Amino acid sequence: MESLNQLAPYLWRVRGYLIGSSIAALLVAIFWSAGLMLSYPLVKVLLQGQSLQAYLTEETQKAETETARHQAEAARVQHQLDQLDPEVSSSEKISLLKSLDRAQRQLASSGWRLMFCTWLTRQLSSWLPEQAFPTLVLLLALLTLVTLAKGLTVYLQENLVGIAVESTMVMLRQRMFQHVLRLDHVTLSLLGTPQLMARFTYDLQQLGTGLTLFGGRLIVEPLKILSVLICCFVVNWRLTTLSLIVVPLGALLFGRYGKKIKKASRKQMESMSRIFTQLEETLRSFRTILAFGLERQRRQSFHREQKVAFEKTMKILRMDALSSPTTEILATLGACIALLPGAYMVLRQKSEIFGIQLSEGPLDIAELALLYTLMGGLLDPARKLAAVYPKFKKSSAACDRVFSLLKTHTRLQQDRQWIPLPRHTQQIEFENITYTHPVAEERNQARPPALDRVSLKIAFGETVAIVGGNGSGKSTLVNLLPRLYDPDFGVLRIDGIDVRHTQLALLRKQIAVVPQETQLFHRTISENLRYGSWDAPADQVTRLAHDFAVDSFASRFPDGLETSVGERGQRLSGGQRQRIALVRALLRDPAILILDEATSAIDRESETQIYEALAHHKQNRTVLIVTHSLTDTLLKIVDRVVVMDHGQIIAHGEHTQLLKTCPIYRNLFAAQREQAHAA
Repeated sequence: MESLNQLAPYLWRVRGYLIGSSIAALLVAIFWSAGLMLSYPLVKVLLQGQSLQAYLTEETQKAETETARHQAEAARVQHQLDQLDPEVSSSEKISLLKSLDRAQRQLASSGWRLMFCTWLTRQLSSWLPEQAFPTLVLLLALLTLVTLAKGLTVYLQENLVGIAVESTMVMLRQRMFQHVLRLDHVTLSLLGTPQLMARFTYDLQQLGTGLTLFGGRLIVEPLKILSVLICCFVVNWRLTTLSLIVVPLGALLFGRYGKKIKKASRKQMESMSRIFTQLEETLRSFRTILAFGLERQRRQSFHREQKVAFEKTMKILRMDALSSPTTEILATLGACIALLPGAYMVLRQKSEIFGIQLSEGPLDIAELALLYTLMGGLLDPARKLAAVYPKFKKSSAACDRVFSLLKTHTRLQQDRQWIPLPRHTQQIEFENITYTHPVAEERNQARPPALDRVSLKIAFGETVAIVGGNGSGKSTLVNLLPRLYDPDFGVLRIDGIDVRHTQLALLRKQIAVVPQETQLFHRTISENLRYGSWDAPADQVTRLAHDFAVDSFASRFPDGLETSVGERGQRLSGGQRQRIALVRALLRDPAILILDEATSAIDRESETQIYEALAHHKQNRTVLIVTHSLTDTLLKIVDRVVVMDHGQIIAHGEHTQLLKTCPIYRNLFAAQREQAHAA
């Protein structure tokens, strides 16, 4: 039920289809019961050779006889009460009162039966055949029509359920996608791409299966059971009540089944997520795997995960396989409990056993056959219901996983009363910044701070190179500017405004980032250049593409700038992708431009050309360049160099000054020079 509560807002939007499918399901149940009830007149015709007209006449006469008998009995008991001596014992008086009450109830029952039989005879006698064989033909034709009507309503019901479920899946998938886009970079990184893909694919598929079962089997089959039970109670409510003794036992067993299946299903889905992780890692690192000959290790690792998933799936299948036999045994036991006393009463022509009245009168073979047919009609929907129950519990586990993603909160908090942030014109200030990268909860490992009490001021229009060894905190520092994450302690201000107190969209509109791993989209070169700046003038796009030599390599393709770059830009080299990313960033006209190892995939000559072009496009903006490569061209355009080590700024100033005063910078610069000469 908790899963349905979570889905309620989405199901409410398709309530029209659900109401229609419920009405169709009710009709299916009615037609199902009607088909079973037709077994009674069929038995009458085949075994006793009666026509329906003769049967109705006989039943009317029986009802008249029973009504007269019960009326006489009630009058007799009432007369005894009237003539009773006032001094008679209270027990005798109570006994007579009970007899009177029983006689009056029997009179009322037979009176209703007489009224119904009389009405039915008047309505049907004019067109019912008088002979047995024409009656049989009529009954079989009626059975065919009922079956046809049931088939049409089943078709309608399944179509309405399908529309409702697919519409719900579209809304839910869209809601998940929108929610993911609102999460922060750190939260998404901790969740991981394979985990997210599993939620969007496998988990949603399982949830859709569960909704289809709920809208179909879990509505139709209980309604069929309810309609058949009503018919059973009409035929003989005492024997039917007796058969329901097995219901509490079934509820107990399936309650335990449900908990175990849901728990096992959750573990199986987690195992599927690890398989997605294996696939994603293998495909993403395919070149590395081939280069190092790791095919066997990856195959073995994948086989282990497959084996774990197989074992968990088999555990679910074993529990699933128990559901149908259990249902059949319980249903058969319930039917036997009801039918054995019924058979005894038919054979002995009695209406009670051991003094317990189980029928209004002696049962005949047709009534027992009808009860037997109805009990058998209970078995089919009960078996189907048991078969879908494990699948529904599995989808319930999938629903929990889907909504756990939707309940994931972003780590970035934004003030409702945010402060407007004009275009950056003054300075950027990092004040006593401390930040530690979070880890997944299951790892529970402490990590050293990536930034430790960092303070730095950068004036507007300044071009600053940030250098240092691996893990020194360079990229972490610049990633605080677009609020990919917030510092644990300290304040980051742009023009005196704390970035946490302004609107996130306004902040990021002023910033453009060119990362080391350039991400291109499966579109044309031109569309990738304009990505995020769709209204950029064509002449500006052409000028920047020329300045950064994008047009030079694009002209080698038949379609020029309209050439598709392929998935993740695989048709282009790393340097070509970096050039596109630089043009894309400058087209936004950012007030703050961040180049995070943006030239790492470019040769020295191309890097020189890019920095020369950048020198003409860095006016009226602050430029932060994270780099390992301190070339002469780069040093010409930077105003200051910031040196970082172990999450701290150990020095900053001009290049020549740092060579004299900072040993770490001097060693870093010397190592790069030696590497450049060796190359």
